[in-house]
Amino acid sequence: MSDAIGNYFSGLVQNATSSQASGLVNKATDAVKMTGGDREKIRKAGDDFESVFLSQMIKPMFEGLQADPLFGGGSAEETWRGMMIDQYGKLISKAGGVGVSKYVQDTLIKIQEGSV
Repeated sequence: MSDAIGNYFSGLVQNATSSQASGLVNKATDAVKMTGGDREKIRKAGDDFESVFLSQMIKPMFEGLQADPLFGGGSAEETWRGMMIDQYGKLISKAGGVGVSKYVQDTLIKIQEGSV
């Protein structure tokens, strides 16, 4: 796919008649040439944001639940429940989530390209 993008931009550069058009094509080409590390950081940021978002959406579902009197309650259970909710958010996001990660990734890429 990157070869196709490179060929497309090469064709645009060859057909550019003004220095301004050539400069715009070069700017777009540089923006598209993100390193693998940049793409990985953007993907991770999107996934992390979605998992936190999902955890916050799930949290109210657990607020009304009472602890089993046989096994406890207290501050330790509150701490454990918070960690469990965070893990639920991560698992849902990892399983495909609800699309928030893709939206965040697309937005970050547009910002990096300067088109936003």
